[in-house]
Amino acid sequence: MNNDITVSEDFKSGFISLVGRPNVGKSTIINNIIGFDLLSVSNRPETTRKLTNCVYNYYENDKTTNGKTSNGQIVFVDTPGIHKPRSVLGKRLNKLANEAKSDVDVLIFVCPADQPLGPGDKKIINDVVRYKSKSKLFAVLNKCDKVSKKEVQNRLIELATYTIENSEKPDETAFLEIFPLFDTDIRKDTKGVDELLKTIYSYLPNGPQYYPIDFYESIVFSAKTPLDLDQIENLQEYIREAALEKLDDELPHSLAIKIEDIDYHKRTISAALYVERDSQKGIIIGKKGSMIKAIGVESRARIEDYLNTTDLNLELKVKVLKNWQTDTKFLQKLGF
Repeated sequence: MNNDITVSEDFKSGFISLVGRPNVGKSTIINNIIGFDLLSVSNRPETTRKLTNCVYNYYENDKTTNGKTSNGQIVFVDTPGIHKPRSVLGKRLNKLANEAKSDVDVLIFVCPADQPLGPGDKKIINDVVRYKSKSKLFAVLNKCDKVSKKEVQNRLIELATYTIENSEKPDETAFLEIFPLFDTDIRKDTKGVDELLKTIYSYLPNGPQYYPIDFYESIVFSAKTPLDLDQIENLQEYIREAALEKLDDELPHSLAIKIEDIDYHKRTISAALYVERDSQKGIIIGKKGSMIKAIGVESRARIEDYLNTTDLNLELKVKVLKNWQTDTKFLQKLGF
């Protein structure tokens, strides 16, 4: 983050937090906005385990204005999905998600169009309206391409008429703005994203440029500029995402990744994949090492893209640590 902070009358900036149940598409939306796969995405719930700041430089008129100038900076905070916890890890994920709501300019509640608001959604909404006095509260209806126009209309009406429980104002609705999004695949021009960004920008205060314009392009793998903690955590998430895509349903909550060594001179990153049972270790390694090799190939490609390089060595090992999700010391090592 830029430590030399100055505020300009011509520049607007702020922090935006997306909240919602697990697997409603929060990370996919942010990846689509910033233009590449920074955040872990999977069709399995609880993919996100960290608070991650994602920087979007907003250009009010033309994205190519003067090459590297922008009118504002929108910093998205990706959060774990809020859910009923089943372990110490689950409780800490909820704690992280709740912390992200406390000091942002805009809170965006995300829900899928193919499901009506359920008890979990309503609990989250009734919780986030507590921050309405200091944060603008938006709603995003995601995955609208998965249902009919009539179903989209019904869900939008449901959000628009959702009233705040125990409000001092009769029939006070929860959301200031509501946006339908269609197909947030990163490779496609998502309908609704431009309007969402334009509206977010309109509500932001004048503020500093928190991050360099070329924040992502400037990341390099060099001993002269060692990776910071956030960047190392991103590498771990790339490995975990690759593993989630390859593995069976029983493993996502039982899998943790820890970067154990970085050798800049040998261009080598060493990481351990932690599971809770010996049987899970065999699944990750695969027949004659086929699975761990496939995970390595996929995650190395993503890491090289993130680090703007093409010559990395990635060493992966599988380790068993029984009941690590309830091991507070190990969770602390992972940053929870």
